[in-house]
Amino acid sequence: MYLAQVRTDQGTGVYLATETYLFCFKVTGDVADTEGMAKENAGGASNCKERGVEGIPLSNFLVGMRVRRIHRGPARGFGLKAFIQEVRYWDGTTFNRQLDMEKFALQFGGDTAARDEFLQKFNTSIASRSNRRQEGDEHRGARRSAEILQIDRWDIRNAPPAELKKRELLWGANF
Repeated sequence: MYLAQVRTDQGTGVYLATETYLFCFKVTGDVADTEGMAKENAGGASNCKERGVEGIPLSNFLVGMRVRRIHRGPARGFGLKAFIQEVRYWDGTTFNRQLDMEKFALQFGGDTAARDEFLQKFNTSIASRSNRRQEGDEHRGARRSAEILQIDRWDIRNAPPAELKKRELLWGANF
């Protein structure tokens, strides 16, 4: 976990932040409907938005992304905003910053049309989110929190005490 200085539409504040990795991959085996199973076991309600697979061979990975998340409150329901920091493409042996179109086509059995379709959908999905995603508004009803615009400083835990007054460590408290 980190502390990050974040710019919002209501000023600047210090927020709890985390860093994680997301991966896109091909699923070639059986898929478990974990959302359906959770709903069945929970009497029709489930927040489980995923599918489960037994294993994913490294050769099935396509893209890896490093993501920084700014948490909008102390509980999951407050939501978060995610900023993609880096995208790397799997070429069959390593993740690379530069996309080698010929090697990447091998991930689709050499089918360049399938490669191009995947890349078009992937790039459209990333662009449509303007390189970030915000979640949680649906859980707060009419109460609107600050719109997180950008990360100004990452990992400010070693900042001088004058910069981190106790009141600033509240969720997005303004400076």
